[in-house]
Amino acid sequence: MRNYTITLIGVPSSGKTTLFNAVTGRNQAKVPWPNSEFLLSKGKFPHGEVIYHFYDLPGVQSLSGTSPLEGLINQWVTEHASNLFLFVCNAACLEQELPLLLTLMTHTPNIIVCLNKVDLLRRTPLSIDTDVLSKQLSLPVIRLSAKKQNGLYQLLCSIDDWTEQPATAKMPLSNFTSPSKQATELFRSCSTTFSNLFAKWRYQHGK
Repeated sequence: MRNYTITLIGVPSSGKTTLFNAVTGRNQAKVPWPNSEFLLSKGKFPHGEVIYHFYDLPGVQSLSGTSPLEGLINQWVTEHASNLFLFVCNAACLEQELPLLLTLMTHTPNIIVCLNKVDLLRRTPLSIDTDVLSKQLSLPVIRLSAKKQNGLYQLLCSIDDWTEQPATAKMPLSNFTSPSKQATELFRSCSTTFSNLFAKWRYQHGK
């Protein structure tokens, strides 16, 4: 059996824990974070000849290490305790959450972007082109609704694809000297804002 460690990371309220619960079900437990007062959620998902071990990290806004929790998560990322990271973001708040992703990309190329809560986009004037976002990031981007368990199959397929050919070269830090500015430019390239009237029509008609 092959074993892979997969870490869910994102800002608070991005839906990480909902996704973690949807994937691991009852195969999970709380484990102590070494040398700290924090607890980690750990779960597993047996899949054919592979066992995926999932960790759900507490939500943070950055990896700057200005708080004890940020310092621990920064250490987790920089010491490569995980084979693969699932960056879980709220699709309706993508621009605000991209800086954390861009920072994570300077540490590892092994990331799958989980664009969560896409069902809520129908209630807003915002539309995200995931193909453009994926191309700009050079990362897989999966649309899903963890709460409704939509898109989980596509996510697991993407994870399976990664196990066959993991990335090797991380993004140079110099490429993202200003994550906030880069995030704004990236968001503009992959998003469209409709009028509120059209957004209301789209929601009413399920588009």
